[in-house]
Amino acid sequence: MVGAGKTTAEQRARQLEDSDIKPVLEAKEEGKKPVKERTNTMSRYSRHYLLLWDQLKVADGVLVKEFVKRDGLGTYGLVIVPEKVKGEILQSMHGGLLAGHMGTKKTKAKILQRWGCPVSILSDQGRTYESKVFQELCRLLGVKKVRTSVRNPRCNGQVERFNRTLVRMIRAYLQGVQEDWDLNLGCLAGAYRATPNEVTKLTPNLLTMGREERLPAELVFGSTTNKSEVPVTSYGDYVDGIRSKMNHAHDIAMKHLQKSAARSHDIYDKRMLVNNYEKGDLVFS
Repeated sequence: MVGAGKTTAEQRARQLEDSDIKPVLEAKEEGKKPVKERTNTMSRYSRHYLLLWDQLKVADGVLVKEFVKRDGLGTYGLVIVPEKVKGEILQSMHGGLLAGHMGTKKTKAKILQRWGCPVSILSDQGRTYESKVFQELCRLLGVKKVRTSVRNPRCNGQVERFNRTLVRMIRAYLQGVQEDWDLNLGCLAGAYRATPNEVTKLTPNLLTMGREERLPAELVFGSTTNKSEVPVTSYGDYVDGIRSKMNHAHDIAMKHLQKSAARSHDIYDKRMLVNNYEKGDLVFS
């Protein structure tokens, strides 16, 4: 999301300061598109935003434009940027530390890209994440650093679950030998990414890249994993093939996730003890 390095409060304040964006933001919050008599008094930029009325949404008080992802799986929002901020964004995306001074087309594509530096990082208050090096890195990359509550691992439950899995893998692999265990993390993480998830039934590799990684055993014994029935004759064919595979994989994963959620809901309902009380019944207070 463009401009996501700022807090939503700061983004909203900047939009309300912009004479072109403010009337459109207020109209979307009211849920009423301005009538023609009202739009005639607006700037041409405001009228342009109104042409996008159905694509505009208000998220956390900030006006955004929704785009359909190129793979067709869902949408993402880009902040409507005030005029005085555009120069700052273009400078960071063109002449910043990680920008590379690319041309117009490549810079535009970079601004529009849902793959790159994270908007924010949620972590515990460990020394690694509180170090000056990490803080400076976040500052350079425009990443917002968020801390979990003290002694509350559930605040970052997804990471904690992954850590438990990774620790089990380390223990099983090292078999009690603790020296240089960190040197094996890359290989163990690769093994995790090549293993089907219990819920989605698919590997992280397939869901992220649209293909499976070639495993060492396949190099030794041979495999047909990466062979395609349809010959690839151009870069476009390759990209279309990857996109098709990812769409199919995401559809399958979504179905499995829905089934898992429904199963968890049924289990929860069965465990719930519901008491129907009548007037005059004795209860503990």
